[in-house]
Amino acid sequence: MAMGYCGNALTGIHSRNLELIIPRVDDCISLLLGSYKVKAKTLGTYYMTEGWLKGERNIWREYEYTIEKYGEDTGEMIFETMLGHYDTLALLDSGSYDLSAAEEEAKQIAKALQLEYALMRGTLDYLKKLFSGPWSEDSFLTVPPRSTISEADLALHG
Repeated sequence: MAMGYCGNALTGIHSRNLELIIPRVDDCISLLLGSYKVKAKTLGTYYMTEGWLKGERNIWREYEYTIEKYGEDTGEMIFETMLGHYDTLALLDSGSYDLSAAEEEAKQIAKALQLEYALMRGTLDYLKKLFSGPWSEDSFLTVPPRSTISEADLALHG
């Protein structure tokens, strides 16, 4: 499964007849950074990719919706609260898309949201390992057939 643990969302998932291989990462950002340890070094960073910029519910569309619904003053206050622990908006460069348009848009969003802009190198290495193996215990959770994932299974190592 190409996803992170995302707030223990996998707790209670039951494998039937197949073994499940799941990356040991807290969320998809860590998957694209190569590990949750890399993400832990960049606390206060809100991450974007070209795909997220194109998504229906990206941070910019949410900002515009909030300003429209609540007005500029209240909308700004809501976003200051939402983004209060962020200081940087980073565009992840995984090498899988043309950066030019995405970078320009991300810079504009960062400026409007009063965040520093950063371009960060991402990686597809974790995904490549997921699809090809081997699956080391420190990087992947292996769920045997006919098993249920517990919260304890989702502990990150190290």
